[in-house]
Amino acid sequence: EYILSKNLKFSIPSIKVEHMDKETLEIIKKSGQKTLTIAPEANETLRRTVGKFVTDKQFINFVKLAKKLNFKAIKAYFMIGLPNQKENDLKETIDFINKLKSEFKNIHISINSFVPKLGTPFEKYKFNKKQAKQQASYLKKNLKNIKYKISNIESSYKEYKLALGL
Repeated sequence: EYILSKNLKFSIPSIKVEHMDKETLEIIKKSGQKTLTIAPEANETLRRTVGKFVTDKQFINFVKLAKKLNFKAIKAYFMIGLPNQKENDLKETIDFINKLKSEFKNIHISINSFVPKLGTPFEKYKFNKKQAKQQASYLKKNLKNIKYKISNIESSYKEYKLALGL
């Protein structure tokens, strides 16, 4: 409210839905922001294994509220190539994306490869180019009537090598 009272503009680059409420979203809306960005990462089960304890229901409720407050678009980030990510996880992720789309029509999906980084609990994992390519292909075949973009897997692999100093 203070920033708005000074006629300053601001935007929130990515939102943690578990910390959002109607009042905060109204303030973001008053700032002039039209698009909200969230990062579900994966299906709910796999999301928990990477330390993100946000339920599908919390994300669904968030997009419903965004629609009610007349936001124009939502960007949602997901990952492929996660440790232990299987075809069933991808099926659940597609189902979840479809639920999001049914609640908020103008949703843009971005799918990026998991890139293990030093200093994180995932540094022991290797970048699995073959798995990422297979999963990207699976999603391309099965994501219907959804605007999506899959990041370049070769670029992600280069990022992995740089991050580890290889």
